[in-house]
Amino acid sequence: MSKTITLILEGKESFTTSKLEQIQHGFNKNNNKKTLLTCKDIFLISLKNETGNIDNLKNILEAKDASSNFDLI
Repeated sequence: MSKTITLILEGKESFTTSKLEQIQHGFNKNNNKKTLLTCKDIFLISLKNETGNIDNLKNILEAKDASSNFDLI
């Protein structure tokens, strides 16, 4: 019987600092808010019969295990 493993990995920042500041400024202006935005790559991975090395996969993706306070909004 095959076992499926699901991983949620957190990658690096999706935008440069200046681009994220631009997006944040536009969001706050349009919504009359003062919100701090972050944006990171997220990888949802499903593996059957964990035959590979998960650490190698993390290195290739430059990712780590998602933090416990991870929110998908």
